Amino acid sequence: QICQSVINTTYRMTYSDVNEMLDGNQELLDKYEAIVDSVQDMAALHKILEDMRTRRGALNFDTSEAKIIVNDKGMPVDIVVRERGVAERMIESFMLAANECVAEHFSKNDLPFIYRIHEEPKVEKLQKFIDYASVFGVQIQGTASKITQSALQDFMTKIEGQPGSEVLSMMLLRSMQQARYSEHNHGHYGLAAEYYTHFTSPIRRYPDLLVHRMIREYSKGATAEKQDHFATVVPELASSSSQLERRAIDAL
Repeated sequence: QICQSVINTTYRMTYSDVNEMLDGNQELLDKYEAIVDSVQDMAALHKILEDMRTRRGALNFDTSEAKIIVNDKGMPVDIVVRERGVAERMIESFMLAANECVAEHFSKNDLPFIYRIHEEPKVEKLQKFIDYASVFGVQIQGTASKITQSALQDFMTKIEGQPGSEVLSMMLLRSMQQARYSEHNHGHYGLAAEYYTHFTSPIRRYPDLLVHRMIREYSKGATAEKQDHFATVVPELASSSSQLERRAIDAL
């Protein structure tokens, strides 16, 4: 169900607390007793969703991220590798499910909308990657013009923990096309999702805010006037959002 709603927050949780609860920290289990069952159910649901994505062919580029440690004055004092526990991956699973749900709803209702798309990799880039992997002695099933996502999954599993695995993972990631925003639904290759959009972060990404505004407007009635308006403005907004995203990434 897609509707405006009110969220009643019981506790202000942190990823570390949830991870420790799931690991059996008795002090935290007692402190958050009222929500322990819910958190455990969420972890079980996450596993179901994660397995579903794997079965359909989603690629997992779980690269290391840096976390900057700051002191009480906000000054950086250290940089460490960011750990992604069950809590972090759990929220990711729920956000992916929400994004897919919203995109599928508007696609099936044939309403002007903005999608987050990730098209199939280009043959020439994929061939370069296959050639590069062969130098490491790793063979990939299929050819550059005909390769399945399951073959790429098998490749990722094969190199896990092996020397050069991080380099190979990065090379595979770079052989993929860049995800972008579009008024046309072309699905998301990396997630193996037929429908996808960005909806879950309206406070930090403009396309998500646009989706929230569209949901609100359409919920009042998808009039011809509103559809014409969004059909006119979304292509330009999708293009500019994609360009500014690349600009922001390059600035890093």
